[in-house]
Amino acid sequence: MIEGWLIPVLALACLGLVCTCGLLWRRRRGYARQVAAMHQDVVESAEAAAFGKRIARQHLPAELDDLGDTINRLFDALANKDAQMRQRETLFGELAGHMADIVLVHRERIIFANPNAAEPMGLGPEQLVGRLVTDLVRPAYRTLFRKIITARLAGDADDDVIEIQLINGRERGTWVAVRSTVIDYRGQQAILTVAQDISYRKSVEAAIGRSKQQAQFTLESIGEGVITSDTEGRIDYMNSTAEKLMSTTRDEATGKRLGEIVNLVDEGDRRDLGDPIMRSLADRRRISMGSRALMISSGGD
Repeated sequence: MIEGWLIPVLALACLGLVCTCGLLWRRRRGYARQVAAMHQDVVESAEAAAFGKRIARQHLPAELDDLGDTINRLFDALANKDAQMRQRETLFGELAGHMADIVLVHRERIIFANPNAAEPMGLGPEQLVGRLVTDLVRPAYRTLFRKIITARLAGDADDDVIEIQLINGRERGTWVAVRSTVIDYRGQQAILTVAQDISYRKSVEAAIGRSKQQAQFTLESIGEGVITSDTEGRIDYMNSTAEKLMSTTRDEATGKRLGEIVNLVDEGDRRDLGDPIMRSLADRRRISMGSRALMISSGGD
């Protein structure tokens, strides 16, 4: 038989064990609530990118207090990095806003545009954000520009300048020289495109081309041989009369110097008179060969 005094002792021991278990359960439950609250703070801060937020550390166990301190230090570092990134973005925006060129940051769609990019379309810069960058390009050049974007993002293209036309509300569009390069923007890969207006240069080139074409038409109609060259003395044009006199074609002569095609010698003593084009370029004056000059082809005829 169990001694009568042992029953109260066992009952008291069982009560103490129950109380201890209850206390441990409450502490564990409180610990779990603290961990859950800390986890919720971290999740909310990450989702809102509010890295300046702090984890509450009041009444935390030592190990959770250390963890909270580490998380707060991480938030501080991320907040500083975020502030620096925003500062750089602000400086970039101000610089791009004062540039005379068109400045875009984009992938397939526009992420940033300066006022010069939006003005031709009668929009504000913020209204371009989210639009396809090819919407700014005239249809004839969209395929070319789209291929360049794809190649840049794949790292398969260089930084060569291309010339395309942008939409400007007028029929002819705006000629621009475009250079694109891959950059890191807001922590992601993007393309920085700078477009310089070259419409005036293009109009001058077109006018020169028309003038040159008209001049060549005139030169073809005269009966004397006419040759023109670049500043290095290489032939860039000869009329049909010159072709007959020199027994060659303009395609064969283009890019060559006169001395590579014919020789000019004195009719009397066969003394070499040199290349009159090179002499004119060197002396910066008109060169006259006189009436005794004799032209001999490279074949000796």
